[in-house]
Amino acid sequence: MPRLLRSVRVAVGARPERVAPAMGRRVGLQLRLRIGQASEYFRAQEWRGLFDMVGRSIYSDSIGIGIRLDLTAERSQRSGAHDLEIRPATVEDLRQILDTDLARSETAEEHWERRLRRYVVAELGPERCYVADAQGLGPSCMQYLFSPEDNDALQRLFPGLYPILAPDEAMVEFLYVTPQARRFGLAVRGMAQVTDEARQRGAKSVVSFIRSDDKGAIYVCQSAGFKVDRLRRSRHRFLRQTTWLEPRPDGMSEVLSRLIPPSTRRSTPGRPVTVGPRLQAALEAGER
Repeated sequence: MPRLLRSVRVAVGARPERVAPAMGRRVGLQLRLRIGQASEYFRAQEWRGLFDMVGRSIYSDSIGIGIRLDLTAERSQRSGAHDLEIRPATVEDLRQILDTDLARSETAEEHWERRLRRYVVAELGPERCYVADAQGLGPSCMQYLFSPEDNDALQRLFPGLYPILAPDEAMVEFLYVTPQARRFGLAVRGMAQVTDEARQRGAKSVVSFIRSDDKGAIYVCQSAGFKVDRLRRSRHRFLRQTTWLEPRPDGMSEVLSRLIPPSTRRSTPGRPVTVGPRLQAALEAGER
């Protein structure tokens, strides 16, 4: 069992500092999530994705991008093709968004993303979640808005993966749009309204994290005005994961489109992350 325990590092300044998480809960969580993800690949008979996921758990490195939105700056709201209403989520809203059957067009990875959010809802409930009602589509988009009061809950469920929020900070995470409602601009408009809610609560900035190979999330966050703020590195070695946060390396642009060109393709689940040349050069410079 000790070999399965995960250590977590969180960067303070330029040097990482180790933080001791709730080990027993952390191991149980990771085992449940990995088994759940493997079952989705098995269910969809995506054998390559299954083998890649196992290989990634044994030996891999990944890079996530921490982003920040300055709520004190003026910005325009992006219009969309559908009327949109943002409101606090109810249990029935989340059931409609997350409990649909696996569509033929939905990959095992996409189905897993929905299953992961069901786990978050089961642990945190609907109180911190907001949903968007699109005209003719019903509840179609969900996103969590976290405040400093949620620091204990976040560290309990995901120790070390998220920073401790300052009194004037908020965090948005776990965005999900149903397959039938995608490509209508709902995610961008929903993100804008949720961050407006954070502003009304007194937050001066909003943070979030995205994968460096997730073109959809990059587009949404770039359109909403987010800038690169930090990096989140993860290292998997024989079922043991180390995760830490780092400041944005000197010389790295804060503009997402400059770090990751639109031509960057989303990598196959479990395979090495593909990043843009400018991001790779900045990362290499930051390690020297």
